[in-house]
Amino acid sequence: MDHWYENEDWDVAVGREKLQAVGEGEYQALVDLPGPGAATRYHFFARLETGADNPLREVELLEEPGTFELDIQPVEVAGTPPEYQWVSLGSLVHRRRYVPMVLRGEPGLPGLHSLWVSEVPRYLLGGRVERRLALPYPEPLSGVPLGGAGAGKLELCRDGRFRNFTLNGNLDLPVYNSEGTFLAVWAQQAGGADKTGEPAAGFILSSESLHGLPAAGALEFEGRYPRASVRTNEASLPVQVELSASGTIIPRNFQDTSLPLALFRVRLTNPGDQPLRVTVAFSAENLLGCGGAVVPPAQWREEGKGYYEGWEEREGNREEAWRSAGWSGVLLRGEDKREKRSEGRYVVAAEGEWRGGSWRLEEGREVWRRFLERGELPGCAGLASEGEATAGALSQRMELGPQETVELRLLWAWYVPEFWETERLDYGHYYANYWASAEEVAVYGAREFERLWQEAGEVPELLRESSLPEWFGRALANDAYVLSTNCWVTRDGRFSVNESPKNMFGCMGTLDQKLYGSHYYSLFFPDWDKSELLQFAHAQAEDGGIEHDLGYGHLEQKQRTAGWPDLSSSLTIQTLKLYQLTGDTAFLEEMYPSCVQALLEWQLGRDSDGDGIANISGVGNTFDSEKFEGTSAYIATVWLAALRCLEEMARRKGDLETEARSRKLFDKARASAIAELWNGAYFANYYDVTHGLRNDNSHFSQLAGEFFTLLLGLGQCYGQEYVPAAQESLLRLNYPADLVMPTNEATPEGRLPRRDMWGWLPHGRVYLGGLSFFLDQSEAGLEAMERMERALSEVNHDNRWDQRLFYEPDTGREHWGTFYMTAPASWYCYQALLGVLWDLPEGKLGLCPHLPPSLLPFAGPVFLPDVWGWLSVSADGQEMTWRKVKEFGRSLPVRSLRLPEQKGELEITVEGERLPVQATVAGPGWVEYACELDLAQVQEMEIRWRE
Repeated sequence: MDHWYENEDWDVAVGREKLQAVGEGEYQALVDLPGPGAATRYHFFARLETGADNPLREVELLEEPGTFELDIQPVEVAGTPPEYQWVSLGSLVHRRRYVPMVLRGEPGLPGLHSLWVSEVPRYLLGGRVERRLALPYPEPLSGVPLGGAGAGKLELCRDGRFRNFTLNGNLDLPVYNSEGTFLAVWAQQAGGADKTGEPAAGFILSSESLHGLPAAGALEFEGRYPRASVRTNEASLPVQVELSASGTIIPRNFQDTSLPLALFRVRLTNPGDQPLRVTVAFSAENLLGCGGAVVPPAQWREEGKGYYEGWEEREGNREEAWRSAGWSGVLLRGEDKREKRSEGRYVVAAEGEWRGGSWRLEEGREVWRRFLERGELPGCAGLASEGEATAGALSQRMELGPQETVELRLLWAWYVPEFWETERLDYGHYYANYWASAEEVAVYGAREFERLWQEAGEVPELLRESSLPEWFGRALANDAYVLSTNCWVTRDGRFSVNESPKNMFGCMGTLDQKLYGSHYYSLFFPDWDKSELLQFAHAQAEDGGIEHDLGYGHLEQKQRTAGWPDLSSSLTIQTLKLYQLTGDTAFLEEMYPSCVQALLEWQLGRDSDGDGIANISGVGNTFDSEKFEGTSAYIATVWLAALRCLEEMARRKGDLETEARSRKLFDKARASAIAELWNGAYFANYYDVTHGLRNDNSHFSQLAGEFFTLLLGLGQCYGQEYVPAAQESLLRLNYPADLVMPTNEATPEGRLPRRDMWGWLPHGRVYLGGLSFFLDQSEAGLEAMERMERALSEVNHDNRWDQRLFYEPDTGREHWGTFYMTAPASWYCYQALLGVLWDLPEGKLGLCPHLPPSLLPFAGPVFLPDVWGWLSVSADGQEMTWRKVKEFGRSLPVRSLRLPEQKGELEITVEGERLPVQATVAGPGWVEYACELDLAQVQEMEIRWRE
């Protein structure tokens, strides 16, 4: 086994320009130490000009002198160009943070190119840094994941390459780069080189050459999860190529969504006026035997053990020809592994007659040289690997007439049934309930190809067809990628989300983050969302305490109360939300006692000063990179929202005592929060109860609870006297024009309190975007969301399928939290923008759009668990139309419509017939009308106000 402390995607560079001279031969720099929360060893290297003596003699932490272990010696780094050389400087053990360092040496540091920090020095020494420095473009760190929920995936990236393979259940240690997986094309004029004088030409569909295959040059890429496409954009190529790919993420279809399958279409176009002979080849590396997992927590502190372990056991891998029902391809085998977790089979197949082959990656240049010369690949030798990397390939020769286009269908199916991480419990995969082999998955995928392709594309296509800004619709589709990248769906149907593969040691569920990341699952896969919430309820401690997570690398953690009060608030808010969306009474019956105990016993028991709000000291809530004392604005706001939710649940259950108690506690906590935190402009970060001091910084979470109560139709907590003004303040202070990303915390003057004051992107979307929509500050909210999206696209090179939790507010650069679970938070913002309220048990439908003038007129989809609609809004807001797009087969009675308050007489027609309505209650900007209809049966409903 190969062990390490952290499996990061990058090595941190400190360029010469970041070194500030502070004395003769003395320089200071603020150095970023990324990685886990626990102390980790960081290794320092210097990249020097060739022939230069190392100008550095000493490296030291300013705040902790003597902790750096100096060990200067030359090292070999693979791929280093002749003009450079490398020196190892030493290492230190430290926790994740920015640290001020001082470097001493020759004045001017002659010959120094840059400093590098690496947690995994074998990456740097193996040439990853040099390879990336040599590329003319930033190498993609992620692409659209192709694969089912809990099934593993591969990612198609914007440079045409495939990365981050987790086919073998290795979510926490993806195989980042596969040099054996790609699409290649060969073309020659049909007359042949000897007759026409035109030589054959071939290339790889990539921006970078590989195995001697020339690169295709500039590529066009579009990703809208679960779909992606990459196409050539060079007129000089003899044939134009487009590769489209899709996973099988299909809302409410749990069986197909769990498929271990990726679908592909290849379009080949002859742009010329002469016929072409063309060979297309798809190669897939046999990664069976390659895997990794989180080390059991008891071993994390053992010397040399670390947090992760990886393995590579390719011996015995082989590739064989495979055929079934009009499809042909290659079966990649990998049985009889010592590590059973990466034992299984793959099938790579295409429709029609294709030639199956196999090749050794170490012989790649020779294999693909023959392909470039003759358009041919070797057949399947059937020989077992002795440990070397192998790949299966399939190819087809065809003739393309002038201007002709052909489309080919391919698939990649896999089956690696054993799955576990830190506990030796074989969870298996949900797909094992329906299929018994990769061959069965491939046959099913071939038979159902068109249906799976079409249904997987419904959500992104509806968003594309909407009048939303392109960036907004694209973000919504892509932010859902977490379902393929982070999720477990076990054989027995348990669902959970990995907080941050490669960063959080297999932390599953993470209830505080789930509050922000769960809405996509609530809307499209509510049974899975319910499964995870019930697991938290079942693991509740006897004193009512709620866990932070379900376990590190497992789901068996029980009665391990975390000390964060917001966890019980999170559980309660999510319980009411899911109940409203689904009307699942059995779910509410099971969750309700847990919510009552968690809030009214455990969380209330953390109130040490009698003000009705739990107190914390130190970290104490989800914002665990920051410290708080006493009454935290975040704890207060989500506590108020949770009490509102509990009061509502108690009302529906007829629990009068809990209803009254919740209301009384709410009133007391609200008064205390205002007295302790309100400073006349916003709610201060925290009030230090012990010392009677208030930290007047603005935290962007101060109104988090307001968002959730407005989402659930429960109104504001603090009220109009406070909320709009506070929202205006946090937009101004926490996301001023000079910041690229918002800052969690800002001083009263709108500055960063310290350099490592993080910007949590997913939370910022909800606080700055979603809440602004609810508060009639829609233009400001939309602008804030667009700025965040622009930073994600431009500053971070569209690394949106690996969104982080931490971003640097001043630069916008991504930081900690690879593949972070809360990326789907944008789905909350979309519902807030449309002002949709859906309360199935109460029969209540709200359509109160908060669209700014720039988005009017509007047309776009509304997604609810049991029905999808298309909402159109006129430019003046006086007319709205609901048209049914899709429903999932049950009655959806509506007894109350919440609509915007408008001038004129309301007229509603359903299928052209006037719907009788009667106004019953009004609120700020809305009116509710009693009515009777079944939303599942409504094809079209027109709503207009006539003056």
